[in-house]
Amino acid sequence: MRRFNHAVRNAALHAFSQAAALGQSVPPPREKIRPFFPKSLYLVNPPVPLDG
Repeated sequence: MRRFNHAVRNAALHAFSQAAALGQSVPPPREKIRPFFPKSLYLVNPPVPLDG
C-alpha cells in the first residue's frame, strides 16, 4: 500500500511540475489528490506534503 501511495505521489508531483513548467496555474496539491484516496487510507497512512 505504501508503494502505491508513493507511485501516486510521484505521478501527481510530475504532473504539477509539468504544469508549472508550462506556466499553467497549479491547484493546491491536496485538492487534486484527495478524491483518489478513501477516508480509511488517510487514517492508516496520512498523506505526506508534496513539497517536502
